[in-house]
Amino acid sequence: MKTHRETYPEQYEHPLCGRRVRVVTGAGFQTDGVVERVVSTRFGLLAHLEGEPRVAWALNDCTPVERSA
Repeated sequence: MKTHRETYPEQYEHPLCGRRVRVVTGAGFQTDGVVERVVSTRFGLLAHLEGEPRVAWALNDCTPVERSA
């Protein structure tokens, strides 16, 4: 049986995959996380963060953040 990554490799190839982002929505919600995959939907591109399998955020709401040393 193929893994999800093997079946949908394009979802793991976006430049933000593996990068830490800050999500800030128009409603004022804010969270940080690492982008696991990016999915193309009828609503546009959505980012799934690691550890949140049932939540996806609009890619436009995600801003890369640099890790502080």
